[in-house]
Amino acid sequence: MHILQIINSLLIGGAEKLVVEASKKIIEKGHQVDILLFKTTNSLLEQEVLTRTDITVHFLSENTNIYNPSHILKIRKHLLQNKYDVVHVHLFPAVYWTALAVRKSFNGKLIHTEHNTKNRRMGNWFYRQIDNIIYRKYDCHIAISDAVRKSLDVHLMTKKSKVVNIYNGVNLETIASAKAIDREQLGLNDDQKILIQVSSFRKQKNQAILIKALERLNANVHLLLVGKGELMSYCESLAKELYVENRVHFLGVRTDVPQLLKTADIVILSSHYEGLSLASVEGLASGKPFIASNVPGLTEVVEGAGLLFPKNNSVRLAEMIDELFTDKIYYNKIVKDCMARSKKYDLNIMVNHYIELYSG
Repeated sequence: MHILQIINSLLIGGAEKLVVEASKKIIEKGHQVDILLFKTTNSLLEQEVLTRTDITVHFLSENTNIYNPSHILKIRKHLLQNKYDVVHVHLFPAVYWTALAVRKSFNGKLIHTEHNTKNRRMGNWFYRQIDNIIYRKYDCHIAISDAVRKSLDVHLMTKKSKVVNIYNGVNLETIASAKAIDREQLGLNDDQKILIQVSSFRKQKNQAILIKALERLNANVHLLLVGKGELMSYCESLAKELYVENRVHFLGVRTDVPQLLKTADIVILSSHYEGLSLASVEGLASGKPFIASNVPGLTEVVEGAGLLFPKNNSVRLAEMIDELFTDKIYYNKIVKDCMARSKKYDLNIMVNHYIELYSG
């Protein structure tokens, strides 16, 4: 099969990373995969795809705003010039522009993945009407978790038979084989305890609650924050305000995330909401205890394996961290349970379901 993945760009994020990893695995299974991007960003992920994979990448423009409706005609032209068996679309506004670009003469399958339980259109009566029109144009919608499927059912009047659950997956082999890095490279030593969160700095990810929890912990506990985004400067200011700036390490975007997870003692994700975060699965598979906020999209993945703290409750989060550090038997039990749960979210399982859906 010849498959086209359409996504706004390859700025590093969960959906973008998923598209790349899935595409590489689909190619390994004997299929051809192209990725169509609205613009180039020169991100590390984009450079990796261009230089180290067999994925064919097409750019609709160099820097046109992704919300520009001119992309509709560009997508239409691309689909007329290339024959695809499947067009698989991710994120807004790609989901809109592609639906409006595809003509009735297109003979392939048109598939969309919903990556989150919330977006700015949900709960808005006007956008609900538009979404219902747009989403009907797709042959199938993939919900990456039960929570995402429920949110779609509430938001849309799409036939439930058009929505299928396919859980996100990660390359568990890559995480299992990763080696911890020398802590001296991070300015830390073996006597210090390390917490880590991997996520972009935006409101959804709520790094602030981690910094507030850190204030309550022993001075030998340090926090690694991996990623970048518009709220990074706010988090830096908050760390100074709480006098923990020497214990919060802002690492930016990294390509050695599996190694950093292995270096840490506890992995955390403090989001306000999620679809099915790749970071949560990587946390479960890291060989370290995983703590997440008790919100849709994370509860489903973590409950009964890792630990869940009430959203925005820095006191309870700090208590959970202390409990893990003071009880080695409990620590090891959570690690074992997390590792067992992660096997449910293997990339190979996800890709096999994709191919079955593509060819069915």
